[in-house]
Amino acid sequence: MHKYVEDYNTKFQLLLALRDEISTLHRQNDIKKHKKMSEAEALVKQLKGMIGKMKSNVKTYFLTPGQLNEMKERLDNVEGSFVSFSGARTSVFDHGARKKDMRYEESDTSRGMDNSDMHSYQQETLERFDQRLDDLHETVGNIREVAEGIGNEFDRGEEIMEDADDNMNKANTKLAKSTERVKKTRRLTSGGLGLICCNSCLFLILVLIFITAVVIPSGWPRWLAALGKQ
Repeated sequence: MHKYVEDYNTKFQLLLALRDEISTLHRQNDIKKHKKMSEAEALVKQLKGMIGKMKSNVKTYFLTPGQLNEMKERLDNVEGSFVSFSGARTSVFDHGARKKDMRYEESDTSRGMDNSDMHSYQQETLERFDQRLDDLHETVGNIREVAEGIGNEFDRGEEIMEDADDNMNKANTKLAKSTERVKKTRRLTSGGLGLICCNSCLFLILVLIFITAVVIPSGWPRWLAALGKQ
């Protein structure tokens, strides 16, 4: 049993003890009865507030709607018993009794029912209400799952965009490297072409000298001598 429910039961037992004490004082026509009535009135208000809190979240306090309805009915009955002890008809107990009488006026549905039928009807009504609450809870849960799914899709879309951005950056980096290699190749090719031209010219000069020395041997010494004089 939840500690809050135990606290309620303890205070309810205190209210019952106050009722017995007030009954004795009422028979004795003791003026202390008025003070005890004020204490009982404050305790009834406190117990009603506790019932309202437990009603707002029944499952938290491990209660069923039927148990909570029974607790409220018992409190109403005790509250009604204080009316006979009150000299004035303006007390909170008289007001509560009038509310109780109004609450249990017969409707078209309940007219003709005895106590057993009325209890069964109330139980069926509470069960239907619980079923509707369960359906509402299930619907809210489904909506939450759909919202979570949409959020996950957005996250996956963001991841895909980030991957595409990374791939684009990698492609740009590779393109820049390839462009740099092409530039280096062009520089090397232009420099190598000039070297090839120089080597070709030198080779042609050597071939001409060789031909001159072989084909015109008589002119070879004079050509050397003239070259030496220069």
